Amino acid sequence: MQKAIAILLISLLTFSLNAQKIQGHIVNEMGDALVGANVSVENTYKGTITNTNGDFEITNLKHGNYVLIVNYLGYKQAVYNLELTNNTPEIKIILKVSENLTDEVLVKATRAGNKVPVASININSDELDKTNLGRDIPFLLNLTPSVTYSSDAGTGIGYSKLYIRGTDITRINVTTNGIPLNDSESHGVWWVNMPDLVSSVDDIEIQRGVGTSTNGPAAFGANINIKTNSLNKIPYANFATSYGSFNSYKAKIAVGSGLIKDHFSFDMRLSKIYSDGFVDRAYADLKSFFVSGGYSDKKTLVKLNVISGHENTYQAWNGVPQVRLEGDKEGMQRYEDHGLYTHEETQYMMNSDSRTYNYYTYDNELDDYKQDHYQLMFSREIMSDLSLNLAFNYTKGKGYYEQYKTDEELSDYNIPPAIVGQDTVFNSDLIRRKWLDNDFYAAVYSLNYEKEKLSAIIGGAYTTYYGKHFGNVIWSRYSSSSEIRHQWYDNTGDKKDFNIYGKFSYLFFDKINIYLDLQYRMIDYQIIGVDA
Repeated sequence: MQKAIAILLISLLTFSLNAQKIQGHIVNEMGDALVGANVSVENTYKGTITNTNGDFEITNLKHGNYVLIVNYLGYKQAVYNLELTNNTPEIKIILKVSENLTDEVLVKATRAGNKVPVASININSDELDKTNLGRDIPFLLNLTPSVTYSSDAGTGIGYSKLYIRGTDITRINVTTNGIPLNDSESHGVWWVNMPDLVSSVDDIEIQRGVGTSTNGPAAFGANINIKTNSLNKIPYANFATSYGSFNSYKAKIAVGSGLIKDHFSFDMRLSKIYSDGFVDRAYADLKSFFVSGGYSDKKTLVKLNVISGHENTYQAWNGVPQVRLEGDKEGMQRYEDHGLYTHEETQYMMNSDSRTYNYYTYDNELDDYKQDHYQLMFSREIMSDLSLNLAFNYTKGKGYYEQYKTDEELSDYNIPPAIVGQDTVFNSDLIRRKWLDNDFYAAVYSLNYEKEKLSAIIGGAYTTYYGKHFGNVIWSRYSSSSEIRHQWYDNTGDKKDFNIYGKFSYLFFDKINIYLDLQYRMIDYQIIGVDA
């Protein structure tokens, strides 16, 4: 027993010697304490906010060199380097007023920050760039807590899915600059529609769990808040390319004007990504561009973003059956015996590679979709502690996926039976295209108030979605009286979504923070049309 106590005491002593803390004070150039300033340790998940005296403390750190990042609305970001030892004194960091209103105000209403009791993490562009070699956002976020992903093609390029705490993307709210990104009908996010978006992103915040009130679909799994490039004061131009396995490559060129006459700035990026895919025939051919222009002064920020992506990917949606992975010949034969596969499809599965098998073999079994986002954002500092944000968005999406189908019932496509000689043909092989042509409009607003211990945000959005779904038969072995591009269904979805929320935070006794979050939401969704 005495030996166990001695070991425990030694362990506690060792921990106390190794566990250090950083203490400091954040003020402005006038020497006034800044309450609620965000202080974080670079490349870690540690951070805090300053109390009513402008003081902060970050604990449970080891000896070593650290970089502190300090942010406060209306001030320039401060970067402070220090070496942490047993004798490191309290530090004082002075923030300078920004000559231009910063982009952080655009996303403040949907961010959690350090005051809200929500598990969150912020990944900046430097961290994202380390692995940004053309793979989609789900892969780049995979190393953050509770995040997993999957890739149809097996390379992280093309169709990919993201899960947080086991919840799929239809229960995860995603915004760009505070504007909803989830599809209004399916609630999904198709990352492939915005290739290389990360190259134009300043940072991404993930709120795990229910999260705070935001705009767009409800979030039970998480919130993902994406903020695109901030104001670049210095002109730049860069070109980057990479090449890897499965003929995967990425090429990107980006240019920026820097700050012109202390107020104007322009940025542009062009990207091309290609991969043959790990799975058979699962290639992805992706193109995108990002254009941004803005005006800013001490109290006003106006910004226009255009985000465009075009994807052309071969379908590999079905994955590999377990019987093919395990080489179970009898199990594969049952697919044919039970009418799930034709004899030719079963034989092809048996003769394919266990890990790269792809059910689809038709040359043009592809998905072709183009999506453009137009975002106009305005922010105005009404008073030193009160600011207004407005954003308007228009998203245009149009595309199709093509499929070869065998032995389909013609009646399912509103095609009458074909007469061939003396025979009546009711089934036929055919090629079809399923189209989506949609328009999405959004108006987003927020009023932010922050003074000493109190922080309050009133915000919300009004969105309108109009989606046209239709299908064409572009070829049929037996077509009867139907014409090329015969249309067999035509449906239209019309959705209106309005929400308003209020977030209130108050700091008691420098240690206790009371947080209240309320939201009201109204949805009107109708779908009309003709189906087979």
